Amino acid sequence: MFVKPECLYGIDEDEFIDGLKALTNVLRGIYADIIQNPVELDGSPRRFVALLHTMVRCGELVDNRVIVNKAQLSEKCKKLHAQNKITGANVLYKTLIAHGFEIEGFNGKTLDRKAETFALSFLDNNNLIPALYGYMKTVSLKKHAIISLNYFLVTPKDKLPENFHSLWFAQYFNETEKEFFLRFHEHLVKIGLIVDNADDYIPTSFRIGYKRKLKDSVSLARCFSNNGLLSVHLRLRKIDRYSKHLETLPEHIKQLFRVKSNCRHCSKNCSYLNAWMFEGIEYALCGFNQYFIIKNYDINDVEWYNQIMTWDKEEK
Repeated sequence: MFVKPECLYGIDEDEFIDGLKALTNVLRGIYADIIQNPVELDGSPRRFVALLHTMVRCGELVDNRVIVNKAQLSEKCKKLHAQNKITGANVLYKTLIAHGFEIEGFNGKTLDRKAETFALSFLDNNNLIPALYGYMKTVSLKKHAIISLNYFLVTPKDKLPENFHSLWFAQYFNETEKEFFLRFHEHLVKIGLIVDNADDYIPTSFRIGYKRKLKDSVSLARCFSNNGLLSVHLRLRKIDRYSKHLETLPEHIKQLFRVKSNCRHCSKNCSYLNAWMFEGIEYALCGFNQYFIIKNYDINDVEWYNQIMTWDKEEK
């Protein structure tokens, strides 16, 4: 049992996971809309989280639909509006409808004033609403859990299989990216890095980070799922200590370290600038973003990245 029984409303674990993944894809589209039109959509995805959470808490699940008590919803929305958590609800309704939800009695501007209840449904996937309902009934609004859709929050940790975060994360990629990520993950864990921030939310992204120890403030590697595409970032500090080792790597790996970027403070003496010499040329990265972005997902290159990370660990 990987999902708490109290999260399952008329569906099994596989159906819950299917519904949550479908909800992931819907919200990705909504978050992309927010980025493109932040003014009309009121800026923050938290308002969508708050609205969906409130509709579930003011409703009952009936045949893959949430029947929402409109009076209760209105009262709770007023309180959340005062906390700036729900504003412009009608715009939020329109956006939900544009992405596949159906809201009974909504005419494009307002809900039916005469109706005491209305139904929230999603016709394209029968598991989405029950998964949403079970999730929101279990997780408090304060966690904003659905922003990252980290359903591990409703999963007994002692029931999770080993590497569950990475295996779940890998499901978002094609076979080539999945194989690369899982091999990369295996090497990072083998050299002693631990998974951290696996539930972080970034607009349209999901992140899994790797650190030396739990309280370490520096993530040495990060993997993102950006709209279903893998993005791998590698962090190396004080590169001058082992630049000679980097010079022994294959040409396409060395290309990773031939980068330059301006420091945010734009000053030659800026303490935030991370500078190094590589093959006789000076390079620099802003100290706020000292990550090298891996773009080639050839599984044969994982061993080279493993050498870099292992060498860095030995020199620490």
